[in-house]
Amino acid sequence: MSDGIIELSINENPSALDITTSDGQSFFYSIEYDKLFADRKEMKEYFKKTDTEIKTVFMLAEESGTPRKILYKIKGPA
Repeated sequence: MSDGIIELSINENPSALDITTSDGQSFFYSIEYDKLFADRKEMKEYFKKTDTEIKTVFMLAEESGTPRKILYKIKGPA
């Protein structure tokens, strides 16, 4: 990385910087965890191990009996 950064892009999910240097190295920097990863796969595996939130999506029918459904997205601590 001594030659400098030539390309920098931001990933939204997960929140990270995709960095390419002029000497050909490429890696990801997690903003949330302040950690460098060699590739996207390594980063995602780390997030799976350290993510402490449970996220789920479910759908319920309205009480009126109409075919309309309400979609809920719930997340919280594990």
